[in-house]
Amino acid sequence: MANRDAVADPKSPIALQQSAVMTQRENMVLLPFTLQDFTQDANISRPPDYHIFVYNIAPRRFEIRRPPNFPCIVFGPCPKEKEYVKVGMFPNIVNEKWVDADTGETRNRGINGERFVMDLLNPVSLGVDMWNAPVSPERAWLDQGTDDTTRRGLFFSTDDPPKSEHIRMTRERMEAHYKQLLQQADQAYMSNDVDQRRTIGPEHHMAAEYYHAKSAWHVIAEIQPQCPNCGEFTSSGAAFHRNSMGFICVLDWQKAVKAGAVKREDVPEECRWWEAKK
Repeated sequence: MANRDAVADPKSPIALQQSAVMTQRENMVLLPFTLQDFTQDANISRPPDYHIFVYNIAPRRFEIRRPPNFPCIVFGPCPKEKEYVKVGMFPNIVNEKWVDADTGETRNRGINGERFVMDLLNPVSLGVDMWNAPVSPERAWLDQGTDDTTRRGLFFSTDDPPKSEHIRMTRERMEAHYKQLLQQADQAYMSNDVDQRRTIGPEHHMAAEYYHAKSAWHVIAEIQPQCPNCGEFTSSGAAFHRNSMGFICVLDWQKAVKAGAVKREDVPEECRWWEAKK
């Protein structure tokens, strides 16, 4: 009959062998793991499922401020020789920090990427579909300054490169906005009211430059170069000009003939481009 008071000897050969096996098994389990800070939201270290891309078709830069997490986000301009340029990329979940008003502790929360980018580009819109009307009539008064950038050249998409349809829609929005600005500036200038004229700002001039509009309120300051032929001042890039003596001074004979300023037979022999091709 076994003794009830018997206890296992930890130093016995069997106990030592079993202890060695258990230790080896525990090490095999623990070795692949590293210590992590589990006090934070696990969503912060999660890789994104996809990205949202921001594109710009306007020849201007945008500065958007969303403190404290994003003090200043800058979207660069689109070069003149390009149809669009990719200026930003955001994950499908954007994490931001916020301070709990009750405890004063810093906490984290994840925001839907489309909703975050929509708020960046147009804070007036409360959804995620930027192809709806950018500003509803009842909320139009909220759009102050450059709040709504979706009608000023910016748009976002999960496609890289973007769809040509989205580029076209963004350009139509921007051009409609520029036309509205031109009308506003014309009305302000024609009113002869000093306060009204002061409302004409840089964006109105940007619209005038986009459409090459000539107006009394949009004066382009330009340093005129000297003509290498007659020494008089002329417009930059001019193919010909009329000098103070009343004669046409030609800088580019081919363009001058095409414009009808001079006749083909007036072209000097050394400048006859059609003979040089023979």
